[in-house]
Amino acid sequence: MSVLSREELRAALAADPPLVEGIDPATQLQPNGIDIRVEAGSARPRTPLEKKASVEQALSIPGLIDVLDPDTRMQILNLYGIPEMAPQTKADDAQIAREHATLIAWARSLTDPETGEPDPDLTPEEAMLPVLVDQLLDNHPLHLMRHNTFMKTDEFLQLPDWVRQAFRDGHYVEHLYWQ
Repeated sequence: MSVLSREELRAALAADPPLVEGIDPATQLQPNGIDIRVEAGSARPRTPLEKKASVEQALSIPGLIDVLDPDTRMQILNLYGIPEMAPQTKADDAQIAREHATLIAWARSLTDPETGEPDPDLTPEEAMLPVLVDQLLDNHPLHLMRHNTFMKTDEFLQLPDWVRQAFRDGHYVEHLYWQ
């Protein structure tokens, strides 16, 4: 919260453009004390109706809100109380979580815990990534976003280098190709 003195308020009103709007100096400049209180964030929308109006206004500005981003789309649908309009996102998220769990289990089963290297007796089939990209069914933008976040987690960074590289260069890049 900021407390403006008379001099600070006059200066804010006199600036070009004015730094404070909607203030009548005749009624706001009190001779005996605090002139005006300004709280940080006080102009942010608080009620659901104000939030909806702000989102609608932001959506009218091209490129300001990425409506193709699944998380943004879900936030907007939740704000309007209709998250069921995007039920496939939950199914996609569950599939992506299964892919991450499968990758981790696969890496642990094929990696020598002492060296961090793959078992030298692996067959080519065993060395193939266990998570495949479905070019027709996968929601590629969502997979890319979730995999990107996953690749920044400690869980992923603790995987052996060869597994991280295989996932990045194989699975992740394939989603980039199909998006």
